[in-house]
Amino acid sequence: RGGKNMIHAEKEFVSMSEAGEMLVVSRGRVWQLINAGKLRAQKVGTTWIINTSSVLERIEMLKGEK
Repeated sequence: RGGKNMIHAEKEFVSMSEAGEMLVVSRGRVWQLINAGKLRAQKVGTTWIINTSSVLERIEMLKGEK
């Protein structure tokens, strides 16, 4: 899991699918997190992109809950 996150960390934004892979959740769950304000995202045309730093912060927060 850490290897993929390191690759994505080099990008400013990731797709919903990439965010799901990083968080080990479905695209639907990624959408729920965006709507709940727990992930920062923006719409570009018809595509949603998620701030990579937002995903990495979420991963760190979840690690702290374990």
